[in-house]
Amino acid sequence: MIAGQVEDIETASRRLDLATHDFICANKTGKLIHASVRAGALVADASPKQLVLVDRYARAVGLAFQVVDDLLDQDGYCRFMPEDRVVQKAGQLIKTAKKVAGKLGTRARCLVLLADFLESRIPQK
Repeated sequence: MIAGQVEDIETASRRLDLATHDFICANKTGKLIHASVRAGALVADASPKQLVLVDRYARAVGLAFQVVDDLLDQDGYCRFMPEDRVVQKAGQLIKTAKKVAGKLGTRARCLVLLADFLESRIPQK
C-alpha cells in the first residue's frame, strides 16, 4: 500500500498518465482490499490453489472498486478515457472477479456479493 501512496504524493503536482493512475489505484485501494480478502481466506484455511484464486479475485475487485468510485466522482479514470470505456473497464473487472469467485465454491458467496454490490453502483445512463 505504501508504494501507491508514495507515488500519489510524488505525482500530486504533475499531470498523471493512465499507467501511473493504474499503479496508484492497484497499490493503494487495491492492496487494502487485497489484504482484507486474503486475510479472510487465510482464516478460512484456504489451500495454496485457493489462495492463488483469492489473489486474482482481490486484484480484480480492488481495481474495480476504484474504477466505480471514479465513475461516481467523475474523476480518476474519467480523466483518461470516455465514460463508456470506464464503465466497460469496471464491468470487465467485476466479471473477472465473479468468475474467479465462482471457482472458489459456495464458501466464497460473500465475494460474489461484494462484486454484485460494486456492479450495482455503476451509474446507469
